[in-house]
Amino acid sequence: MRWKEGDVVLKIGICDDEKEFRDSAERMLKLYMEEKGVSYQVDTFGVPSDLVDATEKGTIYDIYLLDIYMPGITGMSIATELRSRGVKSPVIFLTSSTDHALEAFGVDATHYLLKPYTKDNFYVGMDK
Repeated sequence: MRWKEGDVVLKIGICDDEKEFRDSAERMLKLYMEEKGVSYQVDTFGVPSDLVDATEKGTIYDIYLLDIYMPGITGMSIATELRSRGVKSPVIFLTSSTDHALEAFGVDATHYLLKPYTKDNFYVGMDK
């Protein structure tokens, strides 16, 4: 389906403390949305507390792409907090470890991608 001017714009939040992976996720997201013809806006966060601050000020994203291992607060903690506030938006974890894969079920994660992920893996998560 092609989106037209005036259609809904998806708001997507990416949080990863590693610039390389944050940029990679943003590039893959751009390719994915262009192929699907979806209008979107993305906010990227290199510091997890900045994403927490945005949500505390009322910003809710339609999709969250979260690293798990970050200084200060983990992506899992962010997802847990979002769920406790009733936020139902899909959460896709982008991480370097399988250690939290089972825990991801507890926050109703949509997908769990291991770094470095491929375009195909990324698209599977976004399709969900």
